[in-house]
Amino acid sequence: MEFDEKFFAELAASFAAIATVWIYGNRSRNAPVVGIFSQMVWWWLTITQ
Repeated sequence: MEFDEKFFAELAASFAAIATVWIYGNRSRNAPVVGIFSQMVWWWLTITQ
């Protein structure tokens, strides 16, 4: 795995997704679970590419 521009773009998108889930997720009980699951998928895709 290389720390290149693509990696940092993925990282920024990942943190943006976390922030979005945290801000809007307070309205829904399942939002944190969905957010964590989507982050696991994001990181798996990022690491395997």
